[in-house]
Amino acid sequence: MEHDSKAKAKAEQLERQSILTSIEEAMRRLLERIDFASLSAPAECGRPRAISAALFWSAVLVAIIRGAESMRGIWRLISSTGLWDYTRIRVSDEAIYRRLKSDDWEAAERLFLEMQSLLPVSAPLPRRETWFAPGGVFAIDDTVLDQVAKKTASLRGKKTPELAGRVSTVFDIRSGRVIRAKIYEDANENEKKHVRELLTELPAASMLVFDLGYFGFRWFDELTDQGHFYVSRMRAGTSIGTVIHTYCQSDCYIDRIVWLGKHRADRAKHAVRLIEVLVGKTWHRYLTNQLDARQLKVCDVVRLYASRWDIELAFKLIKRVLGLSTIWSADFNIIRIQVFAILTVAWVVRASRTALAKALKMDVDDISEELMLKVIPLVMSKGDPEALAEFIRSEQKGLGLVARPSRRIKYESPKGIAVIPLPDGLVLTRTPRYAGRV
Repeated sequence: MEHDSKAKAKAEQLERQSILTSIEEAMRRLLERIDFASLSAPAECGRPRAISAALFWSAVLVAIIRGAESMRGIWRLISSTGLWDYTRIRVSDEAIYRRLKSDDWEAAERLFLEMQSLLPVSAPLPRRETWFAPGGVFAIDDTVLDQVAKKTASLRGKKTPELAGRVSTVFDIRSGRVIRAKIYEDANENEKKHVRELLTELPAASMLVFDLGYFGFRWFDELTDQGHFYVSRMRAGTSIGTVIHTYCQSDCYIDRIVWLGKHRADRAKHAVRLIEVLVGKTWHRYLTNQLDARQLKVCDVVRLYASRWDIELAFKLIKRVLGLSTIWSADFNIIRIQVFAILTVAWVVRASRTALAKALKMDVDDISEELMLKVIPLVMSKGDPEALAEFIRSEQKGLGLVARPSRRIKYESPKGIAVIPLPDGLVLTRTPRYAGRV
């Protein structure tokens, strides 16, 4: 039994090494296409840097892939073990720390965005979403960063772990990419405090999808006043005032316009659409300010909210599946550099997953991130997508590469149920009260 356990552990280790090697090879091919001269600011007084931008950023990304537990992982690649075909440069690990601390963190963000442009991904949304969201469809979410490594000098002797902060992101569901990411130092701050900053550059009439962490009457009203649309889950226990209009009601779904908040101290300004859908034995409740049931159908609302999980899966990938270590430093500049490097690695995996789904003519949701990691060596070895698809089809049973169907909620509106049009002249705004909430 012990022998079998050791053999299994060794096999898993070899499989993981194969996966990481394939991700690294994919990263290397992409980095060869990056113009590093325009990425980072030149050194002070025009003095050339000892470590080129190409070597430095490649080492940062590879250190992430290989699970480096500290900044010394970057130093080893540059000065000790070497990286790819680059000449080793004898510098101290303190020099690497100073470079990370002083380098422009926005260069890491530019590298992340540039990498996305090399690997475009199209998310499988129906084309008719352009009718109800001409500005675009975006998921908003944030995550708390991991603990800063305890061996960081500034944290030695502390009894409680210190979190590195939180990351807030805007994810373009149509293109499948993170278009904005903001990193904040206070991990315990309410996510709604910073969300408005993320939206400053979004096009008018955008559709925003977010979870219950952003639920709030004031926030909903602000989006409506700005001309944006949104889809959110309905928070349990939220009071509902008068039902203004019912589009349709059946045994499996209810679609109506209501007032949020029936108490004087807490009520929304704008009427909203409350959609309740029965899936199996469970009722799911959604809110949207797109009140036209002809433009935004019930099935569209369900699918839009389900698409929000793309960003959740990205967070899961970078935190759990890839087995990334804790944050390297308490210095906020270094934290931001590491976060954008992690996002870049995750993007390469995600783009490979989409390419595989396209080759297999499958729904991308039916290929899990975990199984995608196992497929990456095949993606790298089979340059022709058709050859890859044929190989997987023929070996599918033995390899177990294709996941079970996605657990995302998939819903089709029942046919033959009449929708009662919204009457003219309905009053859909009132004086709000927000009870001091954000």
